[in-house]
Amino acid sequence: MSLVAEYYQTLGGLFREVYGSVFPEAVRSKVCGEALGTQVQSEIFLLLAGDRAADEVRETSEKAIEQFSDERDRQRQYQFRSEIEAIDGNWDLAREFLAKGIGCDSTDHQSIGRFIASVPESARPFPLLHWTRIGGMAAVASDQVEFESFADAWRTTGLDAFVKKLALTYPAHGILRRMACVYSALGDDAKLIETLRSLRSVVKANPTTLFGLIEVAAVLQSSGLAGRRNRDQMMRILGGSKNDPAATELLKKIARDSGASQPKIAAVASKWEQLLACTPTPQQLVDAAKIVAY
Repeated sequence: MSLVAEYYQTLGGLFREVYGSVFPEAVRSKVCGEALGTQVQSEIFLLLAGDRAADEVRETSEKAIEQFSDERDRQRQYQFRSEIEAIDGNWDLAREFLAKGIGCDSTDHQSIGRFIASVPESARPFPLLHWTRIGGMAAVASDQVEFESFADAWRTTGLDAFVKKLALTYPAHGILRRMACVYSALGDDAKLIETLRSLRSVVKANPTTLFGLIEVAAVLQSSGLAGRRNRDQMMRILGGSKNDPAATELLKKIARDSGASQPKIAAVASKWEQLLACTPTPQQLVDAAKIVAY
C-alpha cells in the first residue's frame, strides 16, 4: 500500500511542479487516499502487535485524510483514527474522531449514543461498531471513568434491543465482541453468555478462521474481565458447557483450518493455546486478545 500511495503522491507533486499556475498545490487522489486508508488498517494491526508506534500510525492517518475531498470518505478515515486513539488510551480524542466520523455534533458518550439511536436502523451498525469498541476497550483498560460513562449512556439508548436484531449481518461480529467485554465488566453474566452465543451464531454463518479468532478473542477477554471479580466464572467461560465449546476446542479448530496458508492466524491461535495450557491470570487473558482489532 505504501508503494501505491507514494506513486500517487509523487505524481500529484509533479503536477504542482510542472503546472504550478494551474495546480498551486499538490493534486490529491482518492486512489492514494484509499491506499493510505488500507495501510492505516494494516498499521493498526502492527500497533496492536507492538511493531508500530502510535504516532507513526497517526501520521499515515493524517496523510489519508488529506487525500480525500468527499466528506463521506473523510468520515471513514475519522472512524479509523478513533480506533487508533482508543488503542492508545486517548478516550477524549477517540470520541472526538468518532463524532466527526458519524456526523455527531458532541463528543460525550450520551450524545453519541443518542445520535446513533436517532438515525435509521440501516445506518446504525458501523457507528455502533466504533462506539462499542471504545466501551469495550475502556473496560479492558480498567479505565472506570470512561467505561462507566459509556455504560451509563448505553443503558439510556435502548440500543441493546437493536443489537439483538442484528442477527448475522456485518459488522455484528465486532459489536458483539466488544459488548461481551462490556457485559462482563458490568458483571451481567446472563447477557455476557447471550452475547457470546450470538457471536458464535455469526461465526457459524461465516465459518472462516478470522471470524473464529474474533470469537476466541471475545471469550478470552470477557473471561479475563470476569476473572477480576470471580475466578470460577472465568474458568466456566473458558471451559465451556453443554451448549458452549471450550476455548481450547475453538482454538484447535482454528489451528487445523488455518494451517500453512494463514500463518499469522495460526501463530496467534498457537500462542493462545500455549497460554491456556499454563493456567493464565485474568490480566494475561485480557492482554493476549488485544492483538485482534475487531
